Amino acid sequence: MEMTPEQLRQEIDRLVQAGDEAALEKFVREHIAELPEEAQEKFLLATYQEALEEKLAANDIATLQEQGIAALEQIEAIRAEAQKE
Repeated sequence: MEMTPEQLRQEIDRLVQAGDEAALEKFVREHIAELPEEAQEKFLLATYQEALEEKLAANDIATLQEQGIAALEQIEAIRAEAQKE
């Protein structure tokens, strides 16, 4: 069911005020074609940015894990060397 621009705005306002981010995202995804082009672009850009930030965060975690493993390996090598002496 298509909604009028005013109905769309009211529902988006209601969801924003409720603080229900998941419901807001679902609603916008379901009605994106009904939104003005500028709003569509903003939503798509925000979605892309969020996905990019999540990917970067995951990469940061992986990098930290790799660095942590390398540090532990160095500590173990130093410990083994110290035990030989």
